[in-house]
Amino acid sequence: MAELFVIKTQNGQFIPACEDDWEIAKKYKVGEMYRARIDKPRNLKFLQKFMVLISVIFEIQTHFNNKEALRYWLIMKAGHFDLYVVPNGTNIYIPKSISFANMDEVQFSKVYNDIINVALGHEKICAGNTQEEIDEQVNLILGFT
Repeated sequence: MAELFVIKTQNGQFIPACEDDWEIAKKYKVGEMYRARIDKPRNLKFLQKFMVLISVIFEIQTHFNNKEALRYWLIMKAGHFDLYVVPNGTNIYIPKSISFANMDEVQFSKVYNDIINVALGHEKICAGNTQEEIDEQVNLILGFT
């Protein structure tokens, strides 16, 4: 089984993304059917932006005294969690991992946007800040101004 990166063209076809990928693709016969799994690779800079977003929200919020607890709460409140029921009937909620192995770029983008919406919806979390103000702080820290 080979893995290669592809780019979708205007006419809907997928073509190899670079020379190494072309070399892999050449090994397959034209006209044959193959099964492929498509996902969007994660962007490290977007993960860094996520971590900065959590830091910015942590600095302006008035409820949490631990950044990790805030991050877990935001992920779960945004609906990205697994639910387990233990033998005594208690529900255990575990935030989903945002690791590269567990989430592609499309899924991660949804988590990022959902977290912003959750934070903006709680006065104790965003303390009256707007999305534009939060984005400005994140971009300032990342040097995108």
